[in-house]
Amino acid sequence: MDQFLPPLDPMMQPGMLPPMGGLQPPMGGPPPFDPSMMGMGIDPSMGFDPLMGLGGMLMPPPPPMLPEQGPMEMLEPIPDEVDEFVPPGPQSLPAWFRPEPEPKVAEILEEADRERMDHELRIRIAMEMVARLNNERTGIFEKDREAIENGEKQKGRLTDLIDEHNAYCAHHASMDYHVKVPLKDAIDREEGVMFTDAGHYLLECFERQHAAAGNASLRWAFPDMVGKYGMLAAMVVLDPSNEECGLRFQMLDPATVFPVYEGGMGLARVIRVYQAEASAVMGTFYDAAGTVQKKVRKAATYQRRYDPHHTGEVIEWWDKTWVKVLFDGKEIFKYKHGYGKVPIRIKYAGFGQQAFTQTARIAMDDYGVPTYYARSTGSDVRREDLARIAQPFLWRRVEAHDIEEAVMGLFLDVMRQQANPKWIAQLGMQSHNDGAPTPPKAEGEVGVFRDDDIMTPQPPVLTPDVVNAITGLTAQNKQTGMASGVIMGQMPGSQTTGNAADITTQAGLEKWRPIGGIIEEFLTELLEWSFELWRDWGGILGMEDNYGVMYVPRRNPNPRTGKSPAHELTPKIIRTYGIRCKVELRKFNPSNLSNLVNGLAIAMNLGVLDKRTAIELMGVSNNPDLILERIEDELFEQVPEVMQEKTLRRYVEQARKAEERGHILEGLKIAVENIDAVVALIRKSKDPVIAHE
Repeated sequence: MDQFLPPLDPMMQPGMLPPMGGLQPPMGGPPPFDPSMMGMGIDPSMGFDPLMGLGGMLMPPPPPMLPEQGPMEMLEPIPDEVDEFVPPGPQSLPAWFRPEPEPKVAEILEEADRERMDHELRIRIAMEMVARLNNERTGIFEKDREAIENGEKQKGRLTDLIDEHNAYCAHHASMDYHVKVPLKDAIDREEGVMFTDAGHYLLECFERQHAAAGNASLRWAFPDMVGKYGMLAAMVVLDPSNEECGLRFQMLDPATVFPVYEGGMGLARVIRVYQAEASAVMGTFYDAAGTVQKKVRKAATYQRRYDPHHTGEVIEWWDKTWVKVLFDGKEIFKYKHGYGKVPIRIKYAGFGQQAFTQTARIAMDDYGVPTYYARSTGSDVRREDLARIAQPFLWRRVEAHDIEEAVMGLFLDVMRQQANPKWIAQLGMQSHNDGAPTPPKAEGEVGVFRDDDIMTPQPPVLTPDVVNAITGLTAQNKQTGMASGVIMGQMPGSQTTGNAADITTQAGLEKWRPIGGIIEEFLTELLEWSFELWRDWGGILGMEDNYGVMYVPRRNPNPRTGKSPAHELTPKIIRTYGIRCKVELRKFNPSNLSNLVNGLAIAMNLGVLDKRTAIELMGVSNNPDLILERIEDELFEQVPEVMQEKTLRRYVEQARKAEERGHILEGLKIAVENIDAVVALIRKSKDPVIAHE
């Protein structure tokens, strides 16, 4: 921990940010927080623009202060116990960890160029997929391109890829998040409920932050990004100014993210490259001293005039120790963030190729023995591997889809010719003495002929046998390649039973299961990283006058238990029980409820399934314990004595409220109507309040 928490310079005071070229902030946190900037929409200690629309990075929290240092008592972590003090900072760094050396600008530029070249094929495939799913590109025969551009030929357009993409996005966006923790048992049930509620609360906070940044639904974004890019990327960093959860979440554009892994040591660094205007860069990487603004203004000034709309290339470098930002090749920001890990989570889909495999180049040596060449950085082999590892979900159907659209274009040409065909004129004796046929006229053109001329339309090119063969192959390919038609909204046959339709639906949904699995694993990694941040840095998070405690709302408070409506989650609790959790996507499907309930009932009667697991499998609630409690409450309230007591109490309460509002007659009326019940209640009740009434 000493390497992350060196003593602060006594000259550093709150609100004073040292110049970038001079005194540097200590490892373990960002520049000191400037209270004077609160309420202006931009927190200088965080260095981010609240709009979050251009991919800017987010900064860590103010530096952790030891008790004896004292200049920032408002952010002093509150220890969990008087005799125990755990300073904020990474708590679980491996033994082999060493702080990264500061990267040089030349190294960052060289590494960014190499990664962009290696990821170029991956990004190009993703852009091709995006164009098709946006209905901006159509499959054609290459020889017909010029004729199509000139309008001489038609091009076909099919929406099966778009329809299926929208279908699996809608399916996964409508699913509920279920957070499970391994410690949830009879002994640690309350702690398990706390962690479960905390996981759901964090996901809800992420959704609100995503929407506040001007984005659409986060639940839709997850399957949409997996389907288009074959990759998910997001950043979670500390944000002490956020009293809601103390964290800041941001989804990242996969086309701008270039991760570098170190095998079992995990993510080594992430390089982000994107275009942004000078004004947006200044707002995103704002600092109280104005150093970033001066450097950006200098880069965007032409002939002594600053252009706020100057668009330049931004390169962000995130490793386990440093974050550096370049604008148009010039360094504008650098900082030791102190996390000990890269605060970005990356998830490859692996639809085309698994990340642990690689393409091998084979060649024969002089003796005819095959030699396998492993890939190397910057080689074509790595480019191909990255493109396959991050392959879009429907990419392997694109070529067949293009052929279908090209064939459809031919059919449209034939249809147009049949509706307005070309004509062949057999001229009569009045026009030519020999009566020889003339060349075909243009499409739709007839011209002026004599009475004895013979006009015949030019027949279509495609014959029925060819058409039937092509359409049969494309239909068969579509049926085996896409999900069930029932899922896509098609009505089953008239003789199809409900059970058969359910089986067809489930078989189709299984084809989309890989998408759900990727989202589950990605959300699990995000939550575990968020719990890790709470565990390591929770002492400087929370509300004023109560730092070190995160208030997590109870998702299902029970008034009978007398528990507070919020959990008090502290770093000590997380250190005690760990950060591990698991996110599952579930969806309650009422269409197959009867079959599911019958099957669960049989399993429960056989004694191989308990009620709690049955509720989880049904998906009716992501809190089975609450459902069981409510069932027990309903059974208890059905006892005759309990029902009578509850009813009588309600009568007395109604009469009391009517009298308090001044409706004495109404109160007397209620009392008279229920006089017998009230008298019986008074005689039997041991409640002194009711007896007095």
